[in-house]
Amino acid sequence: MGILYLVRHGQANSGGLHTSDVADGAMEETYDRLTPLGHEQAAATGRSLAARIGGGGGGARAGAAQESTAGESAAQPVVLSGPLGRQLSTAEGVHAELEAAGLEPQGIRTVEQWREFSSDDVLAPYFRAHPDKLAEIRRAYEAARDNPRGMKEHNRLLGRAIDAALREWRSTPAFDAFSAQVMQGFSDATSLAAGDQPVVVVTSGGPISMCAAELIGADWTGLINNIFTASVSVFSVRSAGKAQLLSFNEHAHLDIPDASGSRPLRRYR
Repeated sequence: MGILYLVRHGQANSGGLHTSDVADGAMEETYDRLTPLGHEQAAATGRSLAARIGGGGGGARAGAAQESTAGESAAQPVVLSGPLGRQLSTAEGVHAELEAAGLEPQGIRTVEQWREFSSDDVLAPYFRAHPDKLAEIRRAYEAARDNPRGMKEHNRLLGRAIDAALREWRSTPAFDAFSAQVMQGFSDATSLAAGDQPVVVVTSGGPISMCAAELIGADWTGLINNIFTASVSVFSVRSAGKAQLLSFNEHAHLDIPDASGSRPLRRYR
């Protein structure tokens, strides 16, 4: 049995939503890069995956030996990534930690099928049709500058708008094409994982939710708004195209308090 890990990218520049020309389709370019926190999340996720794939402490060679003793594969991990900047930067952070653990991962492979849908294609039409919703979100964002607790209200309003926009988008041919693209990528990834080599795919919330929803019969839009950045969803693979969802949205590796007691790595956006 192989294991497939789907990793959401680290925190990206969500401030792009608050540029003046969001409704004209300028969000994606601004959003598509990791924040400093996003890079920290990528490293934390990489360390967590290294411990799981390598069998825990004692270095990579010891981990590989533990895997062999347990009858699991000691093959070099395969790291796939979607082509977007935030996905590739996260993959690089994960890959570096796997290397540091001595697991000798194969080079990162960029796979088009793991591309996220364009936020400009989904959100820009919605905000053009509902300018009042965008204005409401922006007011909440500005209020949160003076009161950090106000970000909860901003995130609530943003999540509601994203959910509405996605439900409208689901009725378009573009959504059908996106779904087919993702599921082809998932099929290809399961073929790799079925060869008893651990496979790590760095992608985004849309594709991860799509794969999980297809397997368990869940509502895609209900899943996508509940994935933490840099979280991990795990699938067991028995053969090509035959997978089972073991866990969704794991984020214990991000749930680490700092000196003040807050958990800075645990973020939805």
